[in-house]
Amino acid sequence: MPNAQLTLGTRESAAAGPKIVTLAGSLTLETVASFNQALREEPAPALILDMSELTWLDSAGVGALVQLLVRRSKSQHSLALAALSPRNYAVLQVAQVLKLFSVHKTADEAAASLAQNPNAAQRST
Repeated sequence: MPNAQLTLGTRESAAAGPKIVTLAGSLTLETVASFNQALREEPAPALILDMSELTWLDSAGVGALVQLLVRRSKSQHSLALAALSPRNYAVLQVAQVLKLFSVHKTADEAAASLAQNPNAAQRST
């Protein structure tokens, strides 16, 4: 069973680019409330979720990611996912939401892409 904790670490990318939030632990039913609370009002025009340290993602976590994407889209802010593990990539694929996100191999790749086009919504893998 995965550890039911989620920690968020933040950093700004180079040259005042997108904000990068690293998710560590589990994004599950037990942790989505704190995830939503932490990122609901995020003012950064471009946000990257670095998921390299995310060990577990369930359907509630998928729902929270989609809700965040919708909120950010309504305010004309972008969201990208980076460094998905094969398992978490598969979870998003099975949920048939992967195509909604801009997905990148690394947070740096996502930052470079969003710096060039802050409103980019295309998928890159």
